Amino acid sequence: MSSSNRNKKLTTNFFDFVGPSDLAFVFGDQTGKITATLEKMAVKTVSIQPFSNYFGVLSRQFTPESGVVLVHEDVGAFHAEFYHNGIYEKHILPYSSNLTADETQEYVIITTLDELIERYGLPAFCHISGDGFEPDLMKGLNNPIKTVAFTFYSYSSEKTTEILRRLLHIGDYEFNWKKSADGKFLSKNWLSARDLHQSMSSYGKSVFSGEIYARVKQHYDSI
Repeated sequence: MSSSNRNKKLTTNFFDFVGPSDLAFVFGDQTGKITATLEKMAVKTVSIQPFSNYFGVLSRQFTPESGVVLVHEDVGAFHAEFYHNGIYEKHILPYSSNLTADETQEYVIITTLDELIERYGLPAFCHISGDGFEPDLMKGLNNPIKTVAFTFYSYSSEKTTEILRRLLHIGDYEFNWKKSADGKFLSKNWLSARDLHQSMSSYGKSVFSGEIYARVKQHYDSI
């Protein structure tokens, strides 16, 4: 599939959840494709990227005049600020908080989704590519966002379950899913968490990844 076709499909999907002047959070968009798509839709986009090399990629694509806000921070379960000289894990307390900075270390801020909401407002849409740390990001969210999209991996179903439980704890959500970011939803109807698990389990033990979309249920007053 050509890049233009992929972007067209991606835009069509996003139009179902967010529109011009809406606010969106995007975490972990390494290439800037998702951020660029939302920018073209005139969505107010806050793109969060913790890694310096990928943040540089985004900085070259999106100037302050573009309307995209770039945040060079990480997102996790709690707020922390520290220096590190290697790989760190967001789900444990920072082990290097007492180190003196030198040229081999990088200053890191870990914020939370709730802190970002206080800073920028409540988004209508939040897209998360967390490289397996999606559950930690969700622990820092207590405000229900209308639509949340996050990456899942079939070999870590326990993490998917943890995310679904967290979302259901903070809001009345229903779900749908794709086997790839650019694919179509695999259910014609929005599903409960239980039905989502059943739908995903129908693929057996095959290894795959994709995206789960969670949206707050739409309730209508009876006539």
